[in-house]
Amino acid sequence: PKTGFKIIDDAIGGFRKREMYLIAGFTGHMKSKTAINWAYTQAVYAKTNVLFFSFEMHYPQVRIALYSLHSAHHKFRAKRMALGIQQNQTPDIGLSPMKIKDAKLSQDEKAFLKEVTADLKKGSLDGTYGKLRVEIANPDKSECTVEDIRTKAEMIVQQDRSQIIYIDHALLMSPKRWVSSTTDRLNEILRDIKKMALAFNRGEGIPVVCLFQISREGFKAAEKNGGKYNLTHLSYANEAERSSDVVISVWNGDEMKERGVVQYQCLKSRDQEPFELFEAQAVWPHGRILNTSSISVVSSGAKKTGGFTIDDPLEDVVGI
Repeated sequence: PKTGFKIIDDAIGGFRKREMYLIAGFTGHMKSKTAINWAYTQAVYAKTNVLFFSFEMHYPQVRIALYSLHSAHHKFRAKRMALGIQQNQTPDIGLSPMKIKDAKLSQDEKAFLKEVTADLKKGSLDGTYGKLRVEIANPDKSECTVEDIRTKAEMIVQQDRSQIIYIDHALLMSPKRWVSSTTDRLNEILRDIKKMALAFNRGEGIPVVCLFQISREGFKAAEKNGGKYNLTHLSYANEAERSSDVVISVWNGDEMKERGVVQYQCLKSRDQEPFELFEAQAVWPHGRILNTSSISVVSSGAKKTGGFTIDDPLEDVVGI
């Protein structure tokens, strides 16, 4: 499965079986939003069955995020314009997740949301889209280990043939045995995630994308360096570098929030040349992250806006 971000996909060739991918960043810097965007793109545009384990966001929160993203799908453009949700502009604008959460949608918007959710459900059942299944921590268990995830995922894969697993995020999981420090705990968890990627479903393997929270010290160092991390900022859990096949950092500082962009950097790529640092556009209120870059090559169908190159969403999915 690919991310839909051309720079990343051209560099790493998509997420491969038996490999672990780390999305690293500080609190509030769009790690979860990035993961949800990639999972949505893979399911809806690439017809990939995705399994998303969320330990940070509760189930309704993830579902609302997905419905909000789907409301911005190009197939609903005429409907959105008719409702005044967006004008004749690019990029597309969908329903606000906050308005959905706070029950502040108009009657017409509520009807549109029902249409969006029905389409997402129907498409996942009839094969128009892949299945995007969201799992949360078992409320009857105080802790969740990698073995718990693997057991659950291997049961699900017998039904839905899930092709990729997301884990949000490593710090909220528990090791299989008690250890005294955060470093030892994280190292054991990350080793087990890599083992799961390698041996999943009796050795078939599966790509696993895991979110990883960078420490405040790493954040402060990157803040002084234009949002650029390095692998030493993962050193409080050295297994993050050792076990990961690819490490991608996410930066969304105050200045970037004002510009509506998010920065991606490849800190490690085991088998391929790391991709260059680039910026992507975050479209609010629904939080769709578009395949955009100030350094990417402009395609023949690309549009210019705000100093960035924005590939048409219909073109984005061709190479997925």
